[in-house]
Amino acid sequence: MRIGAFSKQYNVTERTIRHYESIGLLPTLARNGRYRVFEQDAHQRMTFITRCKQIGLTLSEISELIPFFDAPKGERCKASLKVIAEKKASLTHEIEQKRALLARIEQLEQEVQQRISNSC
Repeated sequence: MRIGAFSKQYNVTERTIRHYESIGLLPTLARNGRYRVFEQDAHQRMTFITRCKQIGLTLSEISELIPFFDAPKGERCKASLKVIAEKKASLTHEIEQKRALLARIEQLEQEVQQRISNSC
């Protein structure tokens, strides 16, 4: 399979595939002449990377998990849970900050509306 077909299958650019390869998210692929050979492992890794990106993991966070990709399933799951728990905690904190900001904005909005009402 050519890199163009592989990249289209995962809705990313060829440059992205090359970047993932250069930073170790995808293994350096075997070549058949000028073309890369995307074996089942590359597809599994790309599916994993895609899922990680969908839940908001950064490439750095995904890089922490990739070494466990070939590990026994139990180790891989434990490593995944750790990164997922960290991401969840980070998002929970962000949500709390946004809720506090929203409360301050709503309070300011009420104050402004009261001033408008009082001036009429």
